[in-house]
Amino acid sequence: MSTEASALEVNDGLDGRNQAGDASVLALGASVGLTGALAARALNLVSQVLMARLLGATSFGLYAIGWTLVRILGSLGTLGHEAGIIYFGATYQRQPSKFKGAMVQSLVIPFVAGTAIAVTMWICAPVLADRIFHKPDALAVIRLFGLALPFYTVCFVAGGITKLSHRMQYFVYSGLAQAAAALLLFCVLFFLGFGLPGAIVATSAGFLVGALVSAHYVRRLFPAAVARRVKSQWPGPELFTYSISIMLAGIASNGQMFVDRLFVAAFRSAADTGVYQAASQLSIMFGILLGAFHGIFRPMVADIHARGDHRRLAELYRVCSKWTLYASLPLFLIILSVSTYLVQLLYGKAYEGAATPLIILSAAQLFTGLTAGSHTMLVMTGRQKTFVILSFASLLIDVLLALALVPGLGLTGAAIATATSGLFFSSATVLAVKEYFGIWPVDARMLKGCVATLATLGALFLLKRCEFATPALRVLTVACASVTVFAVCLGLLGLDSEDADALYSLRRRLMSVRF
Repeated sequence: MSTEASALEVNDGLDGRNQAGDASVLALGASVGLTGALAARALNLVSQVLMARLLGATSFGLYAIGWTLVRILGSLGTLGHEAGIIYFGATYQRQPSKFKGAMVQSLVIPFVAGTAIAVTMWICAPVLADRIFHKPDALAVIRLFGLALPFYTVCFVAGGITKLSHRMQYFVYSGLAQAAAALLLFCVLFFLGFGLPGAIVATSAGFLVGALVSAHYVRRLFPAAVARRVKSQWPGPELFTYSISIMLAGIASNGQMFVDRLFVAAFRSAADTGVYQAASQLSIMFGILLGAFHGIFRPMVADIHARGDHRRLAELYRVCSKWTLYASLPLFLIILSVSTYLVQLLYGKAYEGAATPLIILSAAQLFTGLTAGSHTMLVMTGRQKTFVILSFASLLIDVLLALALVPGLGLTGAAIATATSGLFFSSATVLAVKEYFGIWPVDARMLKGCVATLATLGALFLLKRCEFATPALRVLTVACASVTVFAVCLGLLGLDSEDADALYSLRRRLMSVRF
């Protein structure tokens, strides 16, 4: 091996690993991702709750318009490089010059693209505010949020690069820094009297901090790739071509996730937009669970697929689907039981209209948790074109349903449109993986989860008939009961071998962890 190659940190941990080892790595990575994601999400949730309560539903609705545009256009700005660098990084890490070129391309191009989109948002803001959303007050909001796009794209892509190390803590640190900076700055700016503009500036600054932290860890994880003695070599058109297809899929996927909010903003009041934003954000709690597992699942799939080990890939696919479902079920049962109390407790009575959309969106997220592994399987095994086609088909269904349902049914119609298109997309990707690889994400092991779910539903039904002194006590009791009963039932039914191995590895890791 050359001096350059020896200087480059290459992750060879997958060499010689068996299926049990894959499950342990998945569990360890997911535990780190979940712990950090919960902390980051808690900070983000505190920020959003403070904004909702302090700004009011109307101003929070205007904030939601700008935030939604950033999330959708951010997929265009990254040009798919957050996935492209993971897909090709498994090969390029052993070629320092090419790996460095891939990293440079993956950071510079999204930054330039994000800047160009920000300028376009500034120019088009009057049309968007007046003619699309019919809310003149949204003009300044859209323009200010455009400033976040260059930082958002770099933060997102640099975070993806750190995942190549198969150590999720660095991605977690970036997310925590981003969330903490945004929360702290919002508190300062709000109490200085800046209100809604302060909330937008704080959000943008958070992405800047996250980008800087991610860039720091990229340098730390791959020192040779950023060393001056290593010349940057253009990786060729394959990275850009692959990334563009992922960008299209990202636009469609993010469009499907957020287009409902745009339709609510276009057809309903700013206050209704704020209420729906609250429901959408709470339902994204499921996204934390997905991100925790699939953040480590993606690079593992890319690496195992490159090695051609079909059996390990199939088992990892099923285990990831099972664990994501098990993690999602107690959360869904909590929302199903106390959605109204939960919304009122966090956001206030002005947002109680978010309860029904929250249940609908959460049901769709639960199904996504079971099938999300199929999305990664397609993207990380070179079937991204299929993923793009299915993504746009799903987006089209979402748009057509939203046009038909939102004017009449309002927030509930938007939630139904999103849930229906999501069910179509997830089902279609599962069938595509079955066609390409001959495997399903489910097997008989998941029957234990079904039994545990029924037992938990019974316990929550009994609790529903009880009186509680405060709504907060009801929510806390239901949450504890849901998690406890579900976990105890799984334990009584007996852990699968991969579950026991993963728990053993996790206990060893927790006992030896050093900060």
